[in-house]
Amino acid sequence: MMSATAGSGANHRMTGPVIVMVFLAVAAAVIVGIGAGELGWSTLGVIAALPVVVAVFYQPFFGVLLIAATIPTENILNISGLGVGRAIGLLVFATWFVQKIAARRSWQRVVSGAYFPAAMGFLVWVLASMLWAEHLPVVRTGFIRLAQMVALALIIIDLADSRKKLDLIAKTIVLSSLAAAGTTLWQYEILGLRRAGADIAGGINDTAILLVTVIPLGFYVLRTGGTFWRLVGTLFIGVATVSVVTTFSRLNLLLLPPLLGLLYVLTIRERPARKWLLAVTIAGVAGAALFVPWDKLRERADTIDAYVDQTMRFGAAQ
Repeated sequence: MMSATAGSGANHRMTGPVIVMVFLAVAAAVIVGIGAGELGWSTLGVIAALPVVVAVFYQPFFGVLLIAATIPTENILNISGLGVGRAIGLLVFATWFVQKIAARRSWQRVVSGAYFPAAMGFLVWVLASMLWAEHLPVVRTGFIRLAQMVALALIIIDLADSRKKLDLIAKTIVLSSLAAAGTTLWQYEILGLRRAGADIAGGINDTAILLVTVIPLGFYVLRTGGTFWRLVGTLFIGVATVSVVTTFSRLNLLLLPPLLGLLYVLTIRERPARKWLLAVTIAGVAGAALFVPWDKLRERADTIDAYVDQTMRFGAAQ
């Protein structure tokens, strides 16, 4: 009797907060709807961004996590043509740089090690290539993009000063990339696009490159995470693999098999991860059977030889 009473009391204690949370969620949705109608989505977005600005100012590492969460879906998250990820990146860089100067914090972590001189030398080389490049706008755009990535890497080197923080960044990227992979698969299966991946992490090839790049992090999460994160890693590897196929990006179709093979060999050596590799294998077989368009894949594969030959000839001509 006492047990039943205790259980009933626990249920009441759990029901109260749930009702409050549901009420707050509904109230927030109503407020957002009214605000969007009265002020417009852009103005509402600016207002909503103010707490984010304050949080990033006081804790720049929070901004790094936001960047990691928005890069995989950079082209989806746009406000009046400005990517949310890019806006957050500018905010994080400005905050980090100002705090470095104003508080006179050490630059030792940033400039020490081999990365800084190697990155600076590479950027100088790219910039110098504008002297003989035939397509200056392409080189200029590439240089700006590379400079942004170098700046982000330096910020991560400085702020992610522990393995725990690096682990959190990796998990955030995998989770957000799972959303990008799912959106890619949705474009192909539901919207019926001939090639999926447009306007997610950029163009179709950009989305494929992102997914292939993050797959090693998926295996990392599979090896080192708890049960939840290993499930996320398993799901991401399966969905990302099929999604890359649906982009029909020839370069990434070439990279995908050896990458998966290498990561599979490295992971199977660790006993705790072997059962999860079995789950990845089952998910991969199921995904291949249900979603991979084998006839279209064969047609695309038949053009790879001509693609490689054309690329080699173009490189030789340069």
